[in-house]
Amino acid sequence: TTLVSLGSGDNTDIIRKCYAMGIDNAIHIDDPALAKADSPTFARVLQKVYEAGDYDLVITGKQAQDTDAGQAGIMLAQFLNIPCVSNVIKIEVTDDSHIQVSRLGDAGTEILDVTLPAVITVSDGINEPRLPAMRGIMMAKKKKINVMDLAGLGTSFEDVGGTAPTSEIVEFMPTEKRKGGQKFEGEPAEVTAKVVDLLVNEAKVL
Repeated sequence: TTLVSLGSGDNTDIIRKCYAMGIDNAIHIDDPALAKADSPTFARVLQKVYEAGDYDLVITGKQAQDTDAGQAGIMLAQFLNIPCVSNVIKIEVTDDSHIQVSRLGDAGTEILDVTLPAVITVSDGINEPRLPAMRGIMMAKKKKINVMDLAGLGTSFEDVGGTAPTSEIVEFMPTEKRKGGQKFEGEPAEVTAKVVDLLVNEAKVL
């Protein structure tokens, strides 16, 4: 199992935590230019990583924690020309070249047989991460993290489309804070009268 981390900055702590939880290797593509990358650019960088090595299954998050885009994993599969299943909630290995996955769809849970290599995107509810043992934590401190920039990967920000992004955040508008709810106590008739008064005179929905 190999962890691949992209970004600009020190990801050492989280990578070592993943080592303690059982990964075998870690690659960190650390390049300042990636601070300006959009989803297609991240997917192109990941494409370079996986084309340089052997892999059977690529597991990505369903969506980015900051942009909530949900694009990079699906785009990666397209660039690698391999199958992709999104929103996976369960994985079972059936043989060396196939997996069976459960996917949460709009109408219910779908069961799919997938030929490897493939990309799947998952949410944080797919499993309950195990707590690392003390021995694993101590051993993780000695593990090697393969850190390289885009040049070390054999590419550049321009080559992966970073200088011509297909999307750009031009404005950020925070979500308006919701007002706290009100709690009414008293006899049913009294509470009902208060609620009706609130709906009519303040909320103006009646």
